[in-house]
Amino acid sequence: MMTPEQERNASADALYDEAIRVWSDAFRASTIPGYYERSYAPPVVARLFKKSAEKGHIKSQYEYASILLTGVGVTKSESEAIKWFTKAAFSGDRKSQSSLGAAYEKGRGVQTSFTEAYAWYALAAHKGREDFYWKEYYLKPLVSLRKDLLPLTLENADNRFRELLRITAAHLD
Repeated sequence: MMTPEQERNASADALYDEAIRVWSDAFRASTIPGYYERSYAPPVVARLFKKSAEKGHIKSQYEYASILLTGVGVTKSESEAIKWFTKAAFSGDRKSQSSLGAAYEKGRGVQTSFTEAYAWYALAAHKGREDFYWKEYYLKPLVSLRKDLLPLTLENADNRFRELLRITAAHLD
């Protein structure tokens, strides 16, 4: 017999899997540019990811936030996307952490803050032993931003990174 928590997780996983299946089927069927965006799939995929995200599925939170940024299948909302990226980022999702870094760097859905951008980029790049390609992928924006920061801003950003690291580590325990 499954516990309520196991049932919730299984339901979220099933919704995520179905969203990926619908997306994959529609995307594979598209040989015409822009077909996917005009097909039945985007609103269905968005709805499935949202339901799964609401149940706490981390990958779905990232995917739904990405959909909200583009507005394909849903009403575009950068601020709502930031909400979902933040939930996934605090759960340890590196793509969401990097996306928050980019949002703060460019002022997409949030006020521009290089300190906050640096901290989120640093958190995404922080993992110890990782495939070199992905470590490099997450380090590029961090290194690029770091060279442009003033020493005091860099110190504040390092302090914020350490704070985020403590928060996310506590959340994952």
